[in-house]
Amino acid sequence: EITPVTGVQTCALPISRLELIRGLDAVIQPSGLQARHFALVRLLLQRPGLNQAQISALLGTDRTTTMKMAADLERRSLVSRKRSATDRRANTLSLTPQGERWIAQLQPALEDEEARFLEPLSPGERALLQELLVRLVQHATTPNNPNNQHE
Repeated sequence: EITPVTGVQTCALPISRLELIRGLDAVIQPSGLQARHFALVRLLLQRPGLNQAQISALLGTDRTTTMKMAADLERRSLVSRKRSATDRRANTLSLTPQGERWIAQLQPALEDEEARFLEPLSPGERALLQELLVRLVQHATTPNNPNNQHE
């Protein structure tokens, strides 16, 4: 049994994350991709023109994995890569119109899956969970955070 003393951080969060990813993967896999691909595409929808190093840092993936995901998405014409105007060594990624349509098509099913995952929580608990998770992510991705190893 998971109790507050035995590890929300070490047990419950990773288990919850895996359960959510399994559900999201089930929705996304018919397209031949996974939840991690969707996370990258969603990030580009919110922040177009990021380079692969920035994406790696924000998603918490290594650069090789990010490059592979970008290649998967580019092969499906969901994203495009181009040389950065400010750093010739870097590639920036942008969503294509097809990528925007892919997100729009998946969004209702992903929202249904998220609702299924959050079903045990009341609306107030859902809002509180979202607020707390956003705060943790903001802290984790703050450049001056000494625990942020993605610099």
